[in-house]
Amino acid sequence: MLAHPALGKRLPATMPTELVPGFVPGEIPMKQGAPGPEVRFLYSGTLDHPRGVDLLLEALQFLPTQGWHLDITGHGPLAESISRFLAEARWKGKVEYHQALPPDDYERLLAACHVGLNCQRPSDPVSGVTFPSKVFTYLAAGLVVISSRASEVDKICGKACLYYDGETPQSLAAAMNEAITDFTGVCRKLDRNEVAGRFSIDATTARLRNFLQTVGFLK
Repeated sequence: MLAHPALGKRLPATMPTELVPGFVPGEIPMKQGAPGPEVRFLYSGTLDHPRGVDLLLEALQFLPTQGWHLDITGHGPLAESISRFLAEARWKGKVEYHQALPPDDYERLLAACHVGLNCQRPSDPVSGVTFPSKVFTYLAAGLVVISSRASEVDKICGKACLYYDGETPQSLAAAMNEAITDFTGVCRKLDRNEVAGRFSIDATTARLRNFLQTVGFLK
């Protein structure tokens, strides 16, 4: 069972494999309509260079002065750098760093946000062996997901996410700007059926049952 498609390349070609990067609900919700005066973005997870949180901070300078808010939660080696960055007066009221949140508080934050961000760097070796679980967490909470193509997220999630190419703050900011200026239009472009149909608990259970029968663990 593979968390990332590329891991299968390390195995003999004759060995059966099944992709299981995570789980989503059988019916994935999506926030409908314009979100009001601000589109609220969320970055959640490890605060380090491979996950691109520094790239996200650089992208903020390319966003409009109004119409958005960013929440950051998690911990990691760049936590102190984030705190220093956000001490600048221009980010007051625009960006909030929550550190690591208890589960109930995190669920409330998810419910309050509109867009989840996965900024993982395609060039980092971690992207060749792991799937960013935050993507499924965002989808399950009904958020629009903006993601890089690292970890083959685009091949796994298909049209469920809005993707940006490259590894520059400008490319990330362009996708964020699209959500800020036309949130409803972005929602219309996304289709979550492919992800729900393959990675729901029921669908995954069926695929794994077939897989285990193939390899002889089940009859």
